[in-house]
Amino acid sequence: MKLAIDQKVLTRALERGAMAALSDEAQGDTSSFSCLIKSVKITVDENFTVESGTNLLSSKWSIGATKENGFDVKEKGTILVPAKELYDWTSKQVKSKIVLTLSLLKTPEVIKTGDDDMDYGSGQATSIKKVGSLKLVSRDESKTGNKWNLDCYDYGQLNSVDFSKAPKSIITIPTNQMEDALKNVAFSSQPKDYQHIFDSVVLEKYGGSVYLAASDTHRCSIYKLDQATGIDDEVFTETETDGGKTVFGQKILMPSVFVKSVSKMVEGPEISVSYDESKSKVYLDMGEWKVRVTTIDSAKFSKFPSVACLMVKTYNKLGSVPKKILSSRLVSASLVNSSMVLFNFNKDNDDSVVIHAISETGHAPNVSNAPVNNLVKDIKAVWGVKHIMDVIKVIKDDDVHLMVPDDLRSVKIVSEEDKNLQYFSMAIDSPTYSSFFQED
Repeated sequence: MKLAIDQKVLTRALERGAMAALSDEAQGDTSSFSCLIKSVKITVDENFTVESGTNLLSSKWSIGATKENGFDVKEKGTILVPAKELYDWTSKQVKSKIVLTLSLLKTPEVIKTGDDDMDYGSGQATSIKKVGSLKLVSRDESKTGNKWNLDCYDYGQLNSVDFSKAPKSIITIPTNQMEDALKNVAFSSQPKDYQHIFDSVVLEKYGGSVYLAASDTHRCSIYKLDQATGIDDEVFTETETDGGKTVFGQKILMPSVFVKSVSKMVEGPEISVSYDESKSKVYLDMGEWKVRVTTIDSAKFSKFPSVACLMVKTYNKLGSVPKKILSSRLVSASLVNSSMVLFNFNKDNDDSVVIHAISETGHAPNVSNAPVNNLVKDIKAVWGVKHIMDVIKVIKDDDVHLMVPDDLRSVKIVSEEDKNLQYFSMAIDSPTYSSFFQED
């Protein structure tokens, strides 16, 4: 294999096609197969194809290997090389033309990884073949540049995903709306959940529309995908209540960390989603770029609460607080108690809210106040301060619009600028603030 390629094109290809090999899961792998898991497969024929895969994630990016796309192919072929090393080197060769040349060994070298004697249970030693080296040369406008070599392994030892066998699409989401939805909901998911339920985002249908949602069990963000098309109603069945009995519909869970990474780099107009329930795989098709992620068994999807349970609950307007003022007050309050603060909304006090932060670590209490627009009634509630601060960061409105149910067990924040967003946070029952409620 020998070809010249624009640095910008190669970097873009590796960011997408080598996504699995560059992931934290792959780079942190210490198994006897780690050498292969951390590698990227590049094939040059009529197309330029970059692909990589792990148990959790597989990615493939392919475009025509034409001069119009920035390629000058001298010799076709396939290589398997360390992904991070190739990406790191390539990304530093700014505004260069890069020449990749495969130099094959006369006899492949066997690289043994793992150790039968040291590996409890044995049988873990694996032989990986080194078949040659990839010679890299960069040249910029000065006609000078850099040279480097990378080991090449036997690409036949890496299994490829046949994306042509992906199931039919169950929903197609415009790229810009998927990006907006993730920005507005993903922060509500847990960073890591050992069951991989609450570190996921969920697609669920309610009231004829599909929603993207995320939750850490204490709060939930929901975004209506009102521009989505091709919704498969046989897959996205809705939650229904009949005779007091609730029958939950179907939802699809996808690992949040991977979906967010994909969303940041999508260039096509839409993302088509497919789901293979038998293998617990979700496919994301973006034209020249395709991704497959592993999700949990569908039997566990029900552990993620249905968005219908939140949507059917009645919330009434409470009032709105200027966003900049509320943000400033909560920053100060969080210095005293970063977990929870008490909000005391009072109509008699010129329609304002007094925010009390009581320390659990010895700091003096902090008291702040802020104006409330169109305050409807007096209430007291303890809410997660960081939870409110997080949603303030994503809403586009100048004011934070608050709604509460009659039982005051939660708070809902909506956006006048983006009607698709709904945010819910549970109220906190804490003895730290119990004295405020005893006054009533």
